[in-house]
Parts: sequence; structure tokens; C-alpha cells
Amino acid sequence: MPLSEKDLQVLMRFSSSAVYRTFGHNEDLTAFYRAFMAQDEETRQTITRVAHRLDLVDDPLKAIDPPLSLYLLCTCIDALSSPHWLDFRDWLLTKKEKYGTARRDARLADVLAKLPAEVEHGDLTKAIRDVYKVYKDSHGIGVRFGQFFEELPEAARQMLVSSYLVLKPPKHWAYPEHVTKWFSGPQQTRLESIAEYLFTYRRNRFTHNVEVHPAQDALRGHLEPEDASVERTTKSETWTSLTFFGERLGDTADAELHVLVKGHESFLLSVAIICYARKLLGFRNDAQLIEQLAADYGRKRVYWNLYKELQANWETYQFYTMDCMAFDIQNDTYYCGIPCFRFQWLATVMELTSEDRAPQSLYWLEAESCRTYLQQLNEMIGQFNEVHLPLYASQDGESVEDRWGHRQNAKHDLITHHSRNL
Repeated sequence: MPLSEKDLQVLMRFSSSAVYRTFGHNEDLTAFYRAFMAQDEETRQTITRVAHRLDLVDDPLKAIDPPLSLYLLCTCIDALSSPHWLDFRDWLLTKKEKYGTARRDARLADVLAKLPAEVEHGDLTKAIRDVYKVYKDSHGIGVRFGQFFEELPEAARQMLVSSYLVLKPPKHWAYPEHVTKWFSGPQQTRLESIAEYLFTYRRNRFTHNVEVHPAQDALRGHLEPEDASVERTTKSETWTSLTFFGERLGDTADAELHVLVKGHESFLLSVAIICYARKLLGFRNDAQLIEQLAADYGRKRVYWNLYKELQANWETYQFYTMDCMAFDIQNDTYYCGIPCFRFQWLATVMELTSEDRAPQSLYWLEAESCRTYLQQLNEMIGQFNEVHLPLYASQDGESVEDRWGHRQNAKHDLITHHSRNL
């Protein structure tokens, strides 16, 4: 059935929405929109909010610290795993079956039947605890957080258990037998360990204890399992080793947990969240999709680094336009050369786009021209720095003021000569 003009307008707006951009991944726009609209209002709102939060975590301009990014991703897991969550009071009052009212009412009837005996023995609180346990079994945040990982598509579960290694002390991650034991253990057990680690250290302690634990800035190395079959899948990969400590006693603290992560942890959680949402909507989640997500993430990382490179070049350009020399801080005459421009990530972006570019692509040709110019300019800056040595390496017999002035004049000459291009 042909779409009406109004439907086409709705689809056009939806095509640029955070929901389709985050969870669509080349799915047919019309089919994806219909699957999304088929969900109840609460689920649609939850998926939409999660999409916007993933956008926030993904935005390089926000420059969110890794521990905060991981906490925000854990809140997405909270939301997706409990789209119909109610607090205890509202759970007691609701009449909607989707909140498990049949089990609640059966348990309440059982508690009420025993209430006289409970009151007689002065244990009324036990009856209340029994009812609350029924609530926690279906609405407890910890329970739902763990169920999120249990309900993940198989490809996402496999990705997580092959990308995490969680060891409790006093075991050290480098011991081969511990690595072998982890990878040969049941998938469900490993998944539960990963969920417990994230819930405790990335969610709860960040929120309630105001604790910030290490992220991607820890020791890096290779795993060395005893089992050769495991070694083939881990030896070539670089892992990040994270150590989590308990409550400090004086100046010392005991290690509570060792965690190793392959790749970027925020990417792993983002993929799990995307797969979970796509499963709710009825779309595929397989190894091919995860490979596509990894490729997209790799490209994003390149562009993020290019953005940082442009910022650094802007700072360098500002230095060239200011009447000062390198490291001229509070009239300190410490000089060690003028800075070069950077173009490493520009070249990487050009390599990524070279296969898709048309021979007449103006943007690509301009980027190539820019890279070539920066390379030539850096060569001249290098020659400048070779001639005008750092002050501490200059010959004696010339005053600091004279040496400083010579470098200042030489810098002005360089800037004047290349002012048009700068």
C-alpha cells in the first residue's frame, strides 16, 4: 500500500531521529518505524531516551570522562531492563497485569491468611518483608540489571564474555591458569561476573559512594593462558588491566577485584545496549552486525582524533600570530623551539575515504593539498629550530636578551614569509 504524503513526512523526520540513527543500522526505514510504533508508549519513550543518552556518550565535543560514560551507559541498562518499573507503593496500587499483579495478589492473600499468627507472635515485619521480596524479585534494580545480560542476544553475550575477564583477589590476571579457567568456564557464570562488576563498581559505587574507579588509563599487556587454544584467541590482543580497591585502612587498601577489558569498555556496553533495543524491536543481532558497529566505532575514533588534531593546530596557529616565543611563561626565557603542525589523523581520514572518493572529489583534493602544505611547513620549522638552538644549548659570549631577540626576529621573518598560507 502506497504511503500517503503525511506518512512520508513522518518517515522523513524519523529517518534523522536519534532512535533510527542509533538502532536502525541499515534496516528498512518503513519496517523499522512500524516496529517502533508497535511498542507500547512506555517502551517507545524508554528507547528514545536511551538513544539520546547514547548520543551524549558518543559526542566527542562533550569530552565525557570514561568513568562517567560507563555510569551513563549503566543507566541505559537500568532503563531498558525495567521499562515498566514501579516503586513499591505504586506496585501495591497498580491493577495492570504487566506489572505481575497476579503473583502479587496471590502472595498478598497468603500473607493475609497468616497475618493473625504473625501478629500473635509479634512478627508483623516478616509478613511485610515477604511481600517486599515478591516486589524485589520482579522490580529490584539489581535483579533487572542482571537479567539484562541474560536476555541479550547470543552474539552480544559472546562478545562480552570474550572481551572481559573478572578475577577476585588474591589472583593476579597474569597467572596463565586463571586466564584459562575464566575462558573455559560456563558462559552464564562469566556473564554474571561481568554484570556484578558493572553493577557494583560502575553503577552503585559511582552513584552512592561517589567513587571514581580507573578506566582506560591502566596497565596494558597481553594475556598468557596455559591452554594453547585460548592463547590463539587472546595473545594477539591488547587488554587493559583494572584493579579495584576496597575501603582504605590508613594509607593502604586491599584489592577487591581485577578486571581485564579487551578494547574500549564504553564501546562494549554501547553494543550490548544497541543489541538489546534491537531485540525488543524484533531485528537481527548477529556477529555481522557487531562487526559493522565495531567498524563504525573505529571510524568515529579516527574522526574524534582528527578533531583533537585540529584543536591542537588551532593552538599552534594562535602561537604563530602572538608576539611571543615557545614556552615564554611569565617572562621566563626558556626556549626550546617553535611547534610544528600535526596531520597524522588527517592522513588517516584520507586513507579511510580514499576507496569511496571520486577522482574529482574537491574535498579530498583540498585535504591532500592541506596535508602536503603542512608537511612542507613543518620541514621549514624543523630547519628553523636547527638553526635557532634551545637557549641552554647556545654558545657562550652572547647575552640571553640578544639570543632571545634573534629568535624573535627570525620567527617574525618566518611568519611574514608564509603569512598568506597561514
